[in-house]
Amino acid sequence: MVQVDTWRTAYAGIVPQAHLDAMSYERREGHWRDVLSGAADGLAFAHVGVLDGQVVGFVIGGSPDDVTPATARFGAQLQAIYILAAAQGRGLGRLLVRALVADLAAAGLSSMFLWVLADNPACRFYVSLGGRVADRRNVSIGGADLAELAYGWDDLAGIP
Repeated sequence: MVQVDTWRTAYAGIVPQAHLDAMSYERREGHWRDVLSGAADGLAFAHVGVLDGQVVGFVIGGSPDDVTPATARFGAQLQAIYILAAAQGRGLGRLLVRALVADLAAAGLSSMFLWVLADNPACRFYVSLGGRVADRRNVSIGGADLAELAYGWDDLAGIP
Protein backbone atom coordinates (compact mmCIF):
# COMPACT_ATOMS: atom_id res chain seq x y z
CA MET A 1 0.00 0.00 0.00
CA VAL A 2 1.31 3.43 -0.98
CA GLN A 3 1.12 5.07 2.45
CA VAL A 4 2.89 2.30 4.34
CA ASP A 5 5.61 1.89 1.71
CA THR A 6 6.14 5.65 1.52
CA TRP A 7 6.45 5.94 5.30
CA ARG A 8 8.96 3.10 5.35
CA THR A 9 11.21 4.86 2.83
CA ALA A 10 10.68 8.54 3.69
CA TYR A 11 10.90 8.10 7.45
CA ALA A 12 13.67 5.49 7.68
CA GLY A 13 16.19 6.90 10.13
CA ILE A 14 13.64 9.45 11.40
CA VAL A 15 10.82 7.34 12.88
CA PRO A 16 11.87 4.33 15.00
CA GLN A 17 12.31 1.30 12.76
CA ALA A 18 10.13 -0.86 15.01
CA HIS A 19 7.21 1.50 14.37
CA LEU A 20 7.76 1.37 10.60
CA ASP A 21 8.03 -2.42 10.67
CA ALA A 22 4.77 -2.67 12.64
CA MET A 23 2.76 -0.63 10.15
CA SER A 24 -0.03 -2.67 8.65
CA TYR A 25 -1.44 -2.51 5.15
CA GLU A 26 -4.76 -3.80 6.49
CA ARG A 27 -5.12 -1.13 9.20
CA ARG A 28 -4.22 1.71 6.83
CA GLU A 29 -6.55 0.31 4.16
CA GLY A 30 -9.39 0.27 6.70
CA HIS A 31 -8.62 3.84 7.74
CA TRP A 32 -8.66 5.16 4.18
CA ARG A 33 -11.75 3.13 3.31
CA ASP A 34 -13.56 4.87 6.20
CA VAL A 35 -12.34 8.30 5.07
CA LEU A 36 -13.32 7.74 1.44
CA SER A 37 -16.70 6.20 2.26
CA GLY A 38 -17.69 9.30 4.18
CA ALA A 39 -17.22 7.91 7.67
CA ALA A 40 -14.96 10.87 8.41
CA ASP A 41 -16.71 14.13 9.25
CA GLY A 42 -16.57 17.09 6.92
CA LEU A 43 -15.58 17.78 3.36
CA ALA A 44 -13.08 15.40 1.76
CA PHE A 45 -11.51 15.15 -1.69
CA ALA A 46 -9.15 12.47 -2.97
CA HIS A 47 -7.11 11.89 -6.10
CA VAL A 48 -5.01 8.90 -7.06
CA GLY A 49 -1.83 8.96 -9.14
CA VAL A 50 -1.34 6.10 -11.59
CA LEU A 51 1.76 5.32 -13.65
CA ASP A 52 1.98 2.35 -16.00
CA GLY A 53 -1.33 1.04 -14.67
CA GLN A 54 -0.18 1.00 -11.03
CA VAL A 55 -1.34 3.23 -8.17
CA VAL A 56 1.81 5.07 -7.08
CA GLY A 57 0.41 7.97 -5.07
CA PHE A 58 -2.57 9.78 -3.67
CA VAL A 59 -3.67 13.02 -2.06
CA ILE A 60 -6.54 13.62 0.35
CA GLY A 61 -7.69 16.94 1.72
CA GLY A 62 -10.69 18.92 2.81
CA SER A 63 -12.07 20.08 6.12
CA PRO A 64 -9.34 20.71 8.71
CA ASP A 65 -9.16 17.98 11.33
CA ASP A 66 -5.93 18.80 13.18
CA VAL A 67 -6.17 22.52 13.93
CA THR A 68 -4.04 24.57 16.29
CA PRO A 69 -4.50 28.28 17.05
CA ALA A 70 -1.85 29.07 14.41
CA THR A 71 -3.52 26.95 11.70
CA ALA A 72 -7.12 27.95 12.46
CA ARG A 73 -6.98 30.70 9.81
CA PHE A 74 -6.72 28.15 6.99
CA GLY A 75 -9.96 26.95 5.41
CA ALA A 76 -8.75 23.48 4.43
CA GLN A 77 -6.17 20.85 5.29
CA LEU A 78 -4.09 18.73 2.97
CA GLN A 79 -4.44 15.65 5.13
CA ALA A 80 -2.22 13.24 3.23
CA ILE A 81 -0.06 13.08 0.17
CA TYR A 82 2.05 10.03 -0.56
CA ILE A 83 4.07 9.14 -3.66
CA LEU A 84 6.11 5.94 -3.86
CA ALA A 85 9.85 6.67 -3.97
CA ALA A 86 10.20 5.16 -7.46
CA ALA A 87 7.54 7.56 -8.80
CA GLN A 88 8.88 10.74 -7.21
CA GLY A 89 10.51 13.48 -9.24
CA ARG A 90 8.12 13.12 -12.20
CA GLY A 91 5.70 15.92 -11.33
CA LEU A 92 2.99 13.63 -9.98
CA GLY A 93 2.95 15.29 -6.54
CA ARG A 94 2.44 18.70 -8.08
CA LEU A 95 -0.39 17.36 -10.28
CA LEU A 96 -2.10 15.78 -7.27
CA VAL A 97 -1.83 18.98 -5.24
CA ARG A 98 -3.21 21.01 -8.16
CA ALA A 99 -6.17 18.61 -8.46
CA LEU A 100 -6.90 18.96 -4.74
CA VAL A 101 -6.58 22.75 -4.93
CA ALA A 102 -9.09 22.81 -7.81
CA ASP A 103 -11.57 20.85 -5.66
CA LEU A 104 -11.03 23.15 -2.69
CA ALA A 105 -11.48 26.25 -4.85
CA ALA A 106 -14.68 24.84 -6.33
CA ALA A 107 -15.91 24.35 -2.75
CA GLY A 108 -15.17 28.02 -2.01
CA LEU A 109 -11.98 27.41 -0.01
CA SER A 110 -8.95 29.57 -0.69
CA SER A 111 -6.33 28.49 1.87
CA MET A 112 -4.93 25.29 3.34
CA PHE A 113 -2.26 23.80 5.55
CA LEU A 114 -0.65 20.44 6.20
CA TRP A 115 1.38 18.79 8.97
CA VAL A 116 4.67 17.06 8.12
CA LEU A 117 7.59 15.77 10.15
CA ALA A 118 10.29 18.44 10.10
CA ASP A 119 12.96 15.96 8.97
CA ASN A 120 10.89 14.69 6.04
CA PRO A 121 12.75 15.39 2.79
CA ALA A 122 9.38 16.33 1.24
CA CYS A 123 9.50 19.65 3.12
CA ARG A 124 11.45 20.99 0.12
CA PHE A 125 8.48 20.07 -2.09
CA TYR A 126 6.05 22.07 0.07
CA VAL A 127 8.37 25.08 -0.01
CA SER A 128 8.61 24.79 -3.81
CA LEU A 129 4.80 25.06 -3.90
CA GLY A 130 4.96 28.29 -1.89
CA GLY A 131 4.16 26.78 1.50
CA ARG A 132 5.39 28.68 4.53
CA VAL A 133 5.87 27.36 8.04
CA ALA A 134 2.78 28.37 10.00
CA ASP A 135 3.28 26.34 13.19
CA ARG A 136 5.58 23.86 14.95
CA ARG A 137 4.92 21.20 17.52
CA ASN A 138 6.34 18.00 18.91
CA VAL A 139 4.65 14.65 18.34
CA SER A 140 5.39 11.20 19.65
CA ILE A 141 5.64 8.41 17.08
CA GLY A 142 6.78 4.96 18.07
CA GLY A 143 8.09 6.33 21.37
CA ALA A 144 10.23 9.02 19.73
CA ASP A 145 9.62 12.73 20.21
CA LEU A 146 9.72 14.32 16.77
CA ALA A 147 9.32 17.86 15.47
CA GLU A 148 6.41 18.49 13.15
CA LEU A 149 5.79 21.55 10.98
CA ALA A 150 2.58 23.00 9.60
CA TYR A 151 3.07 24.48 6.15
CA GLY A 152 0.36 26.88 5.07
CA TRP A 153 -0.89 28.57 1.94
CA ASP A 154 -2.92 31.74 2.50
CA ASP A 155 -3.90 31.89 -1.19
CA LEU A 156 -4.27 28.64 -3.10
CA ALA A 157 -4.37 30.55 -6.38
CA GLY A 158 -0.64 31.16 -5.93
CA ILE A 159 0.38 27.49 -5.99
CA PRO A 160 2.54 26.97 -9.09
